[in-house]
Amino acid sequence: MAMVLRWAFGAAAVAGSFHGVSAASTVTPSKATATNGVPFTQFFLVNDPNPEYGNARSYTATGLPPGLTIIQTGLSKGIVNGTPTKAGTFNATITGWQNVAPGGNSSPHKVVFTVVSTGSPPTVSVAPPPPTVVEGTVLTLTATTSSNGPFTYQWLKGDIEVAKATNSVLTFNPVAITDGGSYTVRVANDFGTTFSSAVVFSVTPAAPTISAPPPSLAIHAGEPFLLTVGVSGTGPFTYQWLSNSVVMPGATASAYSVPSAPKSFAASYSVKVTNAGGSTTSSAGVVLVADPLALSPAQIDGSGDFVIRFLGLTNRLYSVEASTNLATGWNPLGSPVSGHGSAASVLDPTAGSSAKFYRVKTAN
Repeated sequence: MAMVLRWAFGAAAVAGSFHGVSAASTVTPSKATATNGVPFTQFFLVNDPNPEYGNARSYTATGLPPGLTIIQTGLSKGIVNGTPTKAGTFNATITGWQNVAPGGNSSPHKVVFTVVSTGSPPTVSVAPPPPTVVEGTVLTLTATTSSNGPFTYQWLKGDIEVAKATNSVLTFNPVAITDGGSYTVRVANDFGTTFSSAVVFSVTPAAPTISAPPPSLAIHAGEPFLLTVGVSGTGPFTYQWLSNSVVMPGATASAYSVPSAPKSFAASYSVKVTNAGGSTTSSAGVVLVADPLALSPAQIDGSGDFVIRFLGLTNRLYSVEASTNLATGWNPLGSPVSGHGSAASVLDPTAGSSAKFYRVKTAN
């Protein structure tokens, strides 16, 4: 409902007798009250107690409450109207002017506007989240508010304000282990402040993620091998290694090592990693165990060169060495050679100069 008040400034003037506006004019009343958010209209007149002067013919105003404006409705009348948008006290100035358009003599008048609020403190509720949330997922808390806005929000964890959490929605993306706890939201409007009931959730770790599964290897019998696994997530972790998907008793470290592998250890190796959130089994790495590394009987090829042969594995490097003394003086015959899963050979063009011993070693 609009509020309509009539202002009378001084005594009524004789129509048509206006010659100017003097400093003797007064404002009656000098105060007005409006309600925030409620349409407001107020008529006013300005005149002077001296019969020589009459009603002002135009009006201007400054300092009115936000949402209110002054409107000229005809000679000697004006209206302040609109809908206030902010509560508070506002010291406005309304000026009466001699001419039909603002000009000539003028007389400013101070008018105090009081814009009051009406309504009630907010009501607020927060839908409870799941009691347990998995780490790394997205969780959203939403405040549902009613009553007169606008509202301001502040989320709290326990009694501590959550930094930058000043909206109706609080999102954890992703949710972390440390995010678990009790949360409330404080909501305020012009009429008061309300706290929601607390909502509580805990965060359980996600199952481990395998970032680097055990590698595949090719070795000779008698060589050592080491299998490792890369894991991410929230620890602590436990490990169980498997050979061809069968649990290996005692193989419960983060790595699996064998100092000297027999051919029977050729298998597919995987590992099951467990934490409080569950278990994850890696993909398998295949370990190939070939015959022990050994030289085949040396031969002389059609060019008369002395040829030393051995069975090399793919992606392995080998160094063939020669010496005239089994104990010392071993020297490589050229650069290391690559294995290809078949017989590899190295030439010794100086073999006929003296008797020699030969051996082959892995270079990687």
